[in-house]
Amino acid sequence: MAKAEETSLMIDTHVHLVSANTAAYPHAERPPFETARYVHEVDELLAEMAGAGIARAAAVQPFGIYATDNAY
Repeated sequence: MAKAEETSLMIDTHVHLVSANTAAYPHAERPPFETARYVHEVDELLAEMAGAGIARAAAVQPFGIYATDNAY
């Protein structure tokens, strides 16, 4: 019986996504702490993942930008 080929799945377990559309996804007026303002949208993340061979990712709410609004 032939041995099954082993494959591993690379998963990034901590990514932050921030939309450029601040009208739809406004930043918190008074965030719980100050953090650098940045944009990191889904399409950008997927392209970076493809280039790095990452198969899956778990998005983590950027608390310092959106506070408790988890809409994006």
